[in-house]
Amino acid sequence: PPLPDAATKPMREWVYRNGNGIAIAIHGRWDTPHGKEIRWRVPDGDYHEGLGELKTEDIPLYGTELLESRPDETVVFCEGEAAVDACRDNGLLAITNPGGAGQRRFGSSLEILRNRNVELFPDNDPPGRLLMQTIQASLRPIASSVSVLNPGKNIPYKGDAVEFFGMGGTLEELRTRAEPTIEHIDHDQIRLSMPVELQEVRGDIVFLFENIR
Repeated sequence: PPLPDAATKPMREWVYRNGNGIAIAIHGRWDTPHGKEIRWRVPDGDYHEGLGELKTEDIPLYGTELLESRPDETVVFCEGEAAVDACRDNGLLAITNPGGAGQRRFGSSLEILRNRNVELFPDNDPPGRLLMQTIQASLRPIASSVSVLNPGKNIPYKGDAVEFFGMGGTLEELRTRAEPTIEHIDHDQIRLSMPVELQEVRGDIVFLFENIR
């Protein structure tokens, strides 16, 4: 579809940079009466030209330039830049992929997460959960650990970190699991954590499955 009338300047822009901080692509968003419109451009181009020959899987993760300087922090993987910004406003080291819920190819962009602890923050809808399942499978061979955050069931349908923190959610609530979680540690190793809360005991029962075929 054509760009909105005021296409010369989007209402919001997010710059995707490589590990050296060099801008690779810029994501723009317009809020229109018909919903949001998003477009891409390269740093020296405009939104009418788009990305040219640059493919989505060749674009670094949003926030790649922040990871090297914070090597010991857990990385929160969100869907969308607005969710990333909400997480960062609450002290988290957050990133996202450029292709949204429909992206299935990531090129070498996930390599920046090698040997990192990663928490996935899915949007509250089937496409969002499917995206995080795809990312989880891609990260199994390279990340130190991959777990799925459980923001609770009060987030509206299609909600994400923006709604979670906007409704007064806290980091403690975000990381307090109310449902069992599965962490794929390696291709043949899975850790299942089941939260329990008894009168005097609160924590996790953890099962480790190894040599799985």
